[in-house]
This record gives sequence, C-alpha cells and structure tokens, in this order.
Amino acid sequence: MKSALWPVLALASALLAPVHPAFALDGVTVLAPKSLDKALIVQAKAEFPLPDGIAVRVFLEGVATTVPLAGVAQRQGARILFKPQFPFRANSIYRVEIHPDCPTADCAEGWHLQARFAMESPTALAAPRVLAIYPSAGVVPSNVLRIHVAFSQPMAQGDVYRHVSLLDNAGVPLRDPFLNLRRGLWNDTQTRLTILFDPGRLKRGVGPNLTVGSPLEPGRTYTLRVGKDMRAADGTTLGEDHEFAIEVGSPVYAQVDLEDWTLVPPINRTEPLLVRTDVFLDQVGVEQNVRVLDAVGNEVAGRIETGLGTPGWRFVPDRDWAAGSYRVAIKADLEDVSGNSFRTPFDVAADTVVAAVLDQVVLSFAVQ
Repeated sequence: MKSALWPVLALASALLAPVHPAFALDGVTVLAPKSLDKALIVQAKAEFPLPDGIAVRVFLEGVATTVPLAGVAQRQGARILFKPQFPFRANSIYRVEIHPDCPTADCAEGWHLQARFAMESPTALAAPRVLAIYPSAGVVPSNVLRIHVAFSQPMAQGDVYRHVSLLDNAGVPLRDPFLNLRRGLWNDTQTRLTILFDPGRLKRGVGPNLTVGSPLEPGRTYTLRVGKDMRAADGTTLGEDHEFAIEVGSPVYAQVDLEDWTLVPPINRTEPLLVRTDVFLDQVGVEQNVRVLDAVGNEVAGRIETGLGTPGWRFVPDRDWAAGSYRVAIKADLEDVSGNSFRTPFDVAADTVVAAVLDQVVLSFAVQ
C-alpha cells in the first residue's frame, strides 16, 4: 500500500472492507523502535491477519493534546511500519492506539489502547579517532603533495578544513597551505581523508609559488592538527585534538626510477616481502597500483605497508607463502609522496620531453 503522511495513520484499501472475523486486538503486537530514528512496528500473528481497514495512531504521553504524531505509515504484508515525521524523543513515553475498522482515519470512537513504550536515551556512541597519517616517515620532502589521514570510523563530509590545520614550530597556523576543496577528498567508506597541498605553491615558477612560496621549508618541523570538533558520520566528535609532527627535508623532483629499487625476498614462508626504494612512496598509491601475483597469475591476499621509517614498502601476506615463484606488478601511475611517477616528474616544465615508459613494470622473486 502506498505510504502517506497523516496525523492519524490509516491503512485501508480503496474499498471499504469489513473487519476480518478472526481479527482480535490480542493478536496484535507492537514492537518499539530500536532507536530514536527507527520505525515503530505493528504486526499480527499468522492466525490473525491485519484487516484492510485497520488504523494506527501514536501519541506522546504527558502532553495535553489530542493530536497524534504525524508520520509515514507503510504496510508490509502482516505488519505496519510507522516512522514519525520527526524522530522519537529520548526519555519519553508513547502510547499506541488501534482501530480495527477505520479506513477514513476520522473515527471519533472505537480506538483501543494497544501498547505503551518508552524511548530511552541512546547509548553513548564511541568517539572517532585518528589512527594514522601518511606519509608517516620521520622526514618528508618539502614538496610533499598530499597527506592521508585515516580514521577509526566513517566521518562526516563538509568543510573539513575548518578542523585541519598546519602549525609552524611556534604553534602558529600556516596561511592556506592546502588546496581547499569544499567537501574534501574521501575514500568510499569516508574513513580516509586526503589533504592536498596547493599545487600552485609547490610547482616552481608558477604564480603562487613566486608570490607566497612553498608551504613547507626544508629543515623545519611542523604540526598537523586535526581538531577536536571534527565530526563522524553519526554526529560524534573526535573530542580531543590529534597532532602529528612533520619534519621536513629537501624536495624531490625526479620521476620514480625502478633502477633505484631493491627487492628483498622473504627469507622464509612467514616473513614479509621487502622492497627498498630511494624515495618515500604514497601509501594509497601503493595500495592501488601494486599487486603481488603467484606463478599462475592469481593475486596474493595481504596488506602493503609504507610506514617503515625508511624509504620502501613491505607486503605482508594474509597466509604463509607457498613455495614457488612470484611477481610484483607495478603500474606506472604509482607516485612518490611528491607526486612524481614512473611516467613523469610532478614539477616539470611544459616544454620538457619525457621518455615514454611501459604501463606496468614487473619484479620477480621466489620463496623456497
């Protein structure tokens, strides 16, 4: 039956139907909402089907009014779902009345008190936390392009830059270090926020770089602060500031070069695969562009970690390695933390000719 918004909830057929002869009010159960924003459920036992003309109305107890709650009623087989126009109130008592045959919803008599229920205060929700930031190395290049912030639960979208700031060593916020995107760059689950430094300030010879300079200076230490008022999707806040020290080193302008990588195979079937590089790689980029494959081309399940303290990454398989040969397939789009990829440097003059590279490079190793 089509839902409708009525002060009195009537669920009726287009034609006036008689009360089902087997219907009895003691065959109807009222299930209280599981939370303030959930629906009330009225359902009948199998031997007592709900009649076509049944009407339901809900009142807030202790309020001097004869007007029931407005809401949306929807019949689903042997039950009725009622969701109020506004959420139920915590610490309040409601009563549910039923009329077995009131298709027009304006009956003055014949209503029966079916149930009372109380809505308790919701259980306190766990506050979200910042789990980590990437890059997590001790020293990052002064032209680092992005920072990823990982949270313990889905976060709310909106003006995230009201809550994220970069402080100098005196605790003073830097002015406009980030590319201020209105809703932020979130992953699908809204548990990871990507913060972009303003590319115009990073690229040499570009207007903002010439006028205000790069956001970060080599040899200095900064603090990334995620403010306590940043909200999770359920409305809870961090509750406290989360701060991370960022030590800044020299900029990196060269494109990523596989010749500078060293692959260290697992020394046994329980150890991770280790790959040493000359630059720090972007954590999300590694997750998206690196795959470990077995001898027949099946992907090996596991996780990739870049927070080693030194340039490189490791792959930790979900299960022990099986003896045999393996390949590491790396897409050319993989970037270091400064935005340089196998294809091209991030900061490159418009007239620079960059040599073409394969879309994918492959490293091989074996486990004994």
